[in-house]
Amino acid sequence: MENNDIYFLGWNKPFLHSVAEHLIEYYQAQKTKDSPTWLEMQNAYIVLPSESAKRRLLELLVQVSEQRKLGLIPPNIITIGKLVDLLIADQLHDIAHPLECKLFWAEALKHIQENSPEIFKILSPKYKNTKPDSLLSRLNLAEKINSIYYEISTGMKQFQDVPEAILSLSTSDLTDEINRWVALNEIYQEYLKLLKARQLTDRHQKIFETVASNNFTNPLLPLSSIKLWLAGTTDLNENHKQLLNCLQDKVAKITTLIFANPEYADYYDNFGSLQIKKWQHEQIHVTDEQLNISDNYQTQAAAICNFLKQVTEKQQPDQIFSEDIVIGIADQNLRPFLEDSLKTQNISFRSGVGLKIQQTKPLHLLKLFYQYWLNPNYDTFAALLRHPDLENYLTQHFQTSQIIEQLIEYQDQHLQENYGTKAIIADKYRCGTAKTLLINIKNHIQELGREFNTQDKMPLSSCCVFLEKLLNTIYPLAAEELTSPTQHDLQTELAINKIQSILKNLTLLKITETFLPLEGFYLIYSEITKETLYPVVGFQGINLLGWLEIPLDDTPLLALSGFNEGYLPESVNEDAFLPNALRQKLGILDDTRRLAREIATFKSILESRKQNQHQVFITCSRTVASGHGLPSRLLFIGDKTTIASRIQSFFSAPSSTAVQPIHKKYSILQHLAQPLKQDIKYINITSLADFVNCPYRFYLQHILKLKTIAATTESISDSALGSLAHSTLEALLDFKPETQKSTPALANDIYQFLIDRLETLYFEIYAATKNTFPLTLIQKQILEEQLRSFSHWQAKRYQEGWIILETELKFESSALTEEILKDTEFKFEKLNFTRVQENSVAFTGLKLRGRIDRVDYNPQNQGKYALLDYKTGDNLKKTIDDYKPQLKKWTNFQLPAYALAYQQLLKKNNQVTSAIELGYLNLTSNPDEDLLNQADWSAEILASAGLQIKEIVASIISSNNSQNWEFKTTGQSELDNILGIMSINLATE
Repeated sequence: MENNDIYFLGWNKPFLHSVAEHLIEYYQAQKTKDSPTWLEMQNAYIVLPSESAKRRLLELLVQVSEQRKLGLIPPNIITIGKLVDLLIADQLHDIAHPLECKLFWAEALKHIQENSPEIFKILSPKYKNTKPDSLLSRLNLAEKINSIYYEISTGMKQFQDVPEAILSLSTSDLTDEINRWVALNEIYQEYLKLLKARQLTDRHQKIFETVASNNFTNPLLPLSSIKLWLAGTTDLNENHKQLLNCLQDKVAKITTLIFANPEYADYYDNFGSLQIKKWQHEQIHVTDEQLNISDNYQTQAAAICNFLKQVTEKQQPDQIFSEDIVIGIADQNLRPFLEDSLKTQNISFRSGVGLKIQQTKPLHLLKLFYQYWLNPNYDTFAALLRHPDLENYLTQHFQTSQIIEQLIEYQDQHLQENYGTKAIIADKYRCGTAKTLLINIKNHIQELGREFNTQDKMPLSSCCVFLEKLLNTIYPLAAEELTSPTQHDLQTELAINKIQSILKNLTLLKITETFLPLEGFYLIYSEITKETLYPVVGFQGINLLGWLEIPLDDTPLLALSGFNEGYLPESVNEDAFLPNALRQKLGILDDTRRLAREIATFKSILESRKQNQHQVFITCSRTVASGHGLPSRLLFIGDKTTIASRIQSFFSAPSSTAVQPIHKKYSILQHLAQPLKQDIKYINITSLADFVNCPYRFYLQHILKLKTIAATTESISDSALGSLAHSTLEALLDFKPETQKSTPALANDIYQFLIDRLETLYFEIYAATKNTFPLTLIQKQILEEQLRSFSHWQAKRYQEGWIILETELKFESSALTEEILKDTEFKFEKLNFTRVQENSVAFTGLKLRGRIDRVDYNPQNQGKYALLDYKTGDNLKKTIDDYKPQLKKWTNFQLPAYALAYQQLLKKNNQVTSAIELGYLNLTSNPDEDLLNQADWSAEILASAGLQIKEIVASIISSNNSQNWEFKTTGQSELDNILGIMSINLATE
């Protein structure tokens, strides 16, 4: 290590200022007689941890050199990743592009599955249905394996090294776990063969080879003349360190600059990376004056704005500028609340860490196009038309401003789940004007994506050309047409330029495979989403930075937000392949290293700003999106008295003087809950539980009928899948069982009957309208397996004497305010015995509606009846907990309401029965599982359900009269987040 100098620059000033001054002084001392007024740094390579630090250091070097009246030949300022790329590159350019690597992994999986399927099945049961002929399904698994490969490679490990590490961790039988890694290694070896056949290698393999050979062959990097500076490189991984070790005797000098005082020498290694054990017990002191504990995101955002207001009021307006303030965001879920609060206060801001390109409008539009062409239903069509850029384009193209209005008009009269190529055209009776316009728009969108709607395979370069053509159509000369561009306009321009650059680079790849157009679209889109757009030049404002960017920032006023556990330190969910103990053994990023990194970062932030009398303000929430609601443990590293006081502060009731996001005279519920134009007519039994949980959510969902649009259209939605299952099982009413057959034979008859029904429904709903997609086929196959298990259970049910009396039996009741259910009569539809006369009940006021999935009757067993409710997907009922005996309260009213209603029907029609059985019938693929989960409630408990329903309906009627819909928070749900943002806006009205 003689070729390595280490300097501790201290915490007495911002780190990058110290780095700039150190570099200037060093190179000023190296000036030659030929250029006495020039700082010649062209052979210096300065390694920094982030892009924003690179930009700031260059600014400081220019400033300091100008102050000293010196000319500057700037250094090469790079990140550690860029340095690695320079070291492993060679003149043959044999390193495969990441997209090529992804395709090689997918191809390796296909070869393994075709030639050694037993290896493939060892990986995980969840991957056993991955189809070798489906590129998209193989790519999903390929990306998972590639991420594992990347993680272990950072510790200079390969798949073959992991079994030995696993064995050293435990004496238990870990055969299955070891076999998984052996299987991964087989796939990896196949992947390497495919790379070698193309005379390529990947980046990680190249690092292994470079370290092993200690040979750097980049002709553009003359190592012997290079002076390498490592500044703030506290988080180097093992392959970084081994590469730097190889450089020791090859470069002119390696100098490490560390942001700490000299007494912390034992806390860092020679390359400035952290000594983990030393940092685990380091003390940190945060004063109570620096800390604000908020209730949730919106109050935390309000606290930040309040801090900004206070510090600016203390200064003269011309003494503080936006560049003097920085906001660090640890929890990115807080960002929309914070940005909205800043906008409300007319505070300009910009993102110092850049904007992920998938957050820009052009990328969102591409995603919507992909989803629509992949699965052209009404939801994807409506989502696409609502994109503002496409709406603007279509408005100009069709010379109308009524596109969204017509869309809504059509939607109001067509509550349809499906949207095929003939769905709108086939409608001859309604929405003439809207129908014509939407047909023309649909046809035009189909024309825009004509190349992507074929089944002909094409090179990836052709997909790039078609995608560029699409963007040029929607965004023609976007930059030139801007007269007074906003930041969002320029972000759109940057995004378009970045996309075009990526498309150009992808066309240069030597990928010989051909793809279905939408496969190519997916591959290209996946590559584009990796990019980041950096701050737009010319826009000033408060900088919003990520946590790891803060230590190198030099602004005097700092607000740290989102200081909650799970974000500081970062929490990583348990990984089935790489649990924390195995990470530690492999020497890759683990929880201990994360904690040490955050402690060192926090320490440097506080110490450097304390030295300069700069202000640091810290906020955390009692409630966060992760559900933990705990402050970061970094706030509890100190003496016992401070820790005890902080715990008491955090868990005590909020102070009456705490920052409130809503002005007292405003109520978010009064603002949104407008008086209804007409009385509530119907309430579904299933919705009563929603009212108990939160009356306001009940109001939005069941009174205003607001619906959530599914985030993905690549599969059958849960509700649509449940409907498909119910519609299939409804046909059992027409099945005639031959109970003398054996159980397996009868089960097979039932299964074939149901499968025929399912095939018919699936074709009508999905295949006939060209909405088929691999995921829907997989879901259909899963449903088929569930029907197989169900058929076996149903065969036994028939042989026990049960017959299916009713399916999908609808009923409603008059829900009178004074007496609910006790004297209320129910009207049933579609009865197979002793029908209730249509005019036998007079219905006035609010009505309760319900639908019993199935009524069974067993004449051989004392004439018993059974009311069954099907459960599918995530709604399976393993236990019946609808009634809480400790609280004497009901949480779900389906079965008790069904029982009360059906008992009344039987009594009215002189049908005598000892009891009605109630239960949930689960559809599951497990043939050994008892599908029927029966309830065991006494008549007294069932009667209590009727009384509670009476109370709820009375509350609903009362709420309807006064618009007094109470809002009950359930934590950071989507609705809570929306209401929080709106409340901040209302605070300033």
